[in-house]
Parts: sequence; C-alpha cells; structure tokens
Amino acid sequence: MLAQFSLRTGVPVYPLSRQSVVAVETLGRKTGKRRLTPMGYVVIEDRILVVSEHGTRADWYRNARATGSVRVLYKGRWRRATLEAVDDDPGAVLALMPSRPIAVFNRALWHRPRVVELRFAGEDGPAR
Repeated sequence: MLAQFSLRTGVPVYPLSRQSVVAVETLGRKTGKRRLTPMGYVVIEDRILVVSEHGTRADWYRNARATGSVRVLYKGRWRRATLEAVDDDPGAVLALMPSRPIAVFNRALWHRPRVVELRFAGEDGPAR
C-alpha cells in the first residue's frame, strides 16, 4: 500500500523512488481489473530490466502476456511497453540495482526468478 501511494503521488518513500522503482500496470486476464505492481529495476546498456521473483509464472507477467502489453510508470511518465523474458542472470541484475533494500527483499521472495526486459513503445494514456 505504501508503494502504491508513493508511485501514484510521486512522493518518494524510502526505499522507493523514481530512480529505483517502476510501476507496471496490467489488466487482469480473467477479471479485466487494473493491477499495479511496483518493482525495482536497473538500466544496463539502454535496457530496462526487472527481476520477476516467480519468473514467467508471476501473475503480473501472465497478465501482461495475455494482453500483449503493459503500461509502465518510469521516472514520472506513463509509457506503453512490451516485455520479454531474457537469459540474464537474476543475481547479477539484482547486484546492480540502485536500492539495496529492494534487491534484498526481491531475493528473499525468489522462486524460479527470471529477468524481464521492458521495451517502451512511447507515452500513453490510461490502459484500455
């Protein structure tokens, strides 16, 4: 709840900030309801990477794959994006995250983690 408040209002709450967290908005594949998932990210060679604690079995990932795209709140702006599971090492990606508390929390929840790349398609309005 604190994470959602921080991301919606733009008020940084440690360890959440625009420099350390993106919010991924998906539409439920069964319910059609909007879901907002905050997650730590890292930029490596112009690629925006997140670590999905539950890999491709995570609900947010399955929702995104079902609808074909997501909206991402990145540095204060909403952008439409697609995502792709990539073969990068989850541990190496977490080691590069700017927020240690987020990386530690992410690692504690691991169960078949997978690195996911967010690929922006441009700015966008509300999810349809």
